[in-house]
Amino acid sequence: MCLASVMLVIDNSVPAESTTSANMVFKAEGVLAEIDVALAVFLHVDPALTIRVLVQDGVGIEGGAIMISIESSMASILKAERSDHGIYRLGYVGLAGLTLGVSIISYYIALSRGPVSIVAPIFAMNFAVAGILGILFLGESITVTRLAGLALAAGAIVLLAR
Repeated sequence: MCLASVMLVIDNSVPAESTTSANMVFKAEGVLAEIDVALAVFLHVDPALTIRVLVQDGVGIEGGAIMISIESSMASILKAERSDHGIYRLGYVGLAGLTLGVSIISYYIALSRGPVSIVAPIFAMNFAVAGILGILFLGESITVTRLAGLALAAGAIVLLAR
């Protein structure tokens, strides 16, 4: 169902005077990022919302933990919650498109300057780079199998480049 349809259903089925409270809860273990965006969306929909932020950006959180507690009209909370998802998806889609474009251009430049037998395996190391970034910046655990996988991937690049 599109966002406009959801808003129409909320406007016509939820009494304007009904108030409630809601919590935004982490589904799984992770690190909270960009809580300000969620707050801006909720306050844009209804500036009268009462919001309590219980976790700050950059903090590791267990699954089931409450990030934000909100009190307001039921319609405002429902509308803001639906709007929030759309903004996040749009931002991630834009960033994914931008990074994909930069990576493809970089790949073609690398192919024009070096042999395919070296460039293609290095370009295919994106999973290893993602693994390293996850360990460094997202607090993912370092395990023997992860380290072995990264070492084998790096070894493969060295062997293919000779």
